[in-house]
Amino acid sequence: MGGHALLSESGPQGKNEERFRLAAAAAQSMVYDLEVQTLRVLEMAGVQELLGHAPGEVERTLQWWDEQIFPEDLARCRASFEKLQAGVEDSQVLRYRVRHRDGHLLWVEDRSTALRDGTGRLVRVVGSLVSIDAQVKAEEALKSEHELFRASTRRFELALESSRVVVFNQDLELRYTWIHNPALGFQVSEVLGKQDRDLFERRADAEMIEALKREVIRSGTGCRREVTVFANGAERRYDLRVEPLLDEATAITGVTCTAIDVTDQRAVEEALRAALQKAEAAVQARDEIMALVSHDLKSPLASLMMGVEVIRGHLQLSAELVHSDLQRMSRQISVLDRLIDELLDVARVRGGQALELERTRTNLVAVVRMLVEEHAQIFPYHRFEVTAPEVLEGWWDAQRLARVITNLLSNATKYSPRGGLVHLTLEQRPGPSGPVALLQVSDEGIGVPLADRPRIFDWYARGANVAHGLIRGLGIGLAGARQIVQQHGGAISVESEEGKGSVFVVELPLR
Repeated sequence: MGGHALLSESGPQGKNEERFRLAAAAAQSMVYDLEVQTLRVLEMAGVQELLGHAPGEVERTLQWWDEQIFPEDLARCRASFEKLQAGVEDSQVLRYRVRHRDGHLLWVEDRSTALRDGTGRLVRVVGSLVSIDAQVKAEEALKSEHELFRASTRRFELALESSRVVVFNQDLELRYTWIHNPALGFQVSEVLGKQDRDLFERRADAEMIEALKREVIRSGTGCRREVTVFANGAERRYDLRVEPLLDEATAITGVTCTAIDVTDQRAVEEALRAALQKAEAAVQARDEIMALVSHDLKSPLASLMMGVEVIRGHLQLSAELVHSDLQRMSRQISVLDRLIDELLDVARVRGGQALELERTRTNLVAVVRMLVEEHAQIFPYHRFEVTAPEVLEGWWDAQRLARVITNLLSNATKYSPRGGLVHLTLEQRPGPSGPVALLQVSDEGIGVPLADRPRIFDWYARGANVAHGLIRGLGIGLAGARQIVQQHGGAISVESEEGKGSVFVVELPLR
């Protein structure tokens, strides 16, 4: 078993498993956490979606999983696991076949990461599996198609035995003297004695092909080209082979040619190539998202684990220190909780479901001030200012609007220099259908490139000036914010100049 490491948060076991499962669904993969000493799987999510097994049918043991692996691939999988145990490798990517509950074999890609204790001993293996069945089949189909194309070169030499091949001779004036299986809907009698310019609908097609044939006559050297001919309202592609036609004295008397229609074959190749590229892009996007999700989930978890150890040391010293430790842990739990909720919303929206808003009378000013206070504690080297009335109430989903504001605040701090000012303004204005709340979040950061602004609110989109930098991100925050704002009947936009900061504007109807 293998994949990206994904650890569960502290809390009741049932809730851990549920969130583990939902996180796997958001990433569209099966994830697991194997304890090496007992060879038991502590967590396993997504197995029903991947292999069709209901939770009650799954044994959380390595032995059960080995039984699902295709026997011919099992030895390779065991050897891979032994490398992790021996410390030869700390992460692996492995492709193998597993059996679905209905009996068919499924290709999967298994990415695993080793977790070791302080002595280097392997303690756990965490990872994810994703189906690459479509990708493998596309690769096999493309390989088969390429082999078929190579075999077709032999058919050129045996053209008379193939109904797909056009074979013909032309004299030095490039008039047809003999033809087998004429193309483009012509009969033999309609072709003999004619030149290409008499037959082709586009004169440019005839001139291009006649030039090839005259060069063969001049040089005495054959050629092979793929040419495009327009006929009957459509373009047809032919693999054309031209050789000099010799008499008994080896003098050139014209050309002898074969042509095979490869239009459909090229269409199949292009479709297979597109399918393969799509599958590879999906796997790459999955890998990138899983890497980022794993990092963002593990960071607060690591802080929580460290907090537990700190509390143990402070229990005998000071209740005040313990209280401070618990506050820090609570903030990390909130970060983790918001991230998981955001991933769940992504899974719902990407699955075609609308978010279910829980509207209550909400003082948006209070929500803004609370979130700004939290961010000021997390980012003490930034300056925060709020310009707002005492109260601005409306009927909104307070929890989801808090996520919108959190995303805007987080972006403003992430993409701003140390000591930069983050300014929030909130006011009520008249709108075309009634009063609206207008929230603006401005920063002094790197800004959004002009070319990226039309797509900055798309799923997984990131600006060109940050996509390959050191600032991590999933590219789902602004897309999720737009979804929430639009379901409230509002709108979100950005005004920005690269290198001079950004202003994000959110407009929300009060009802």
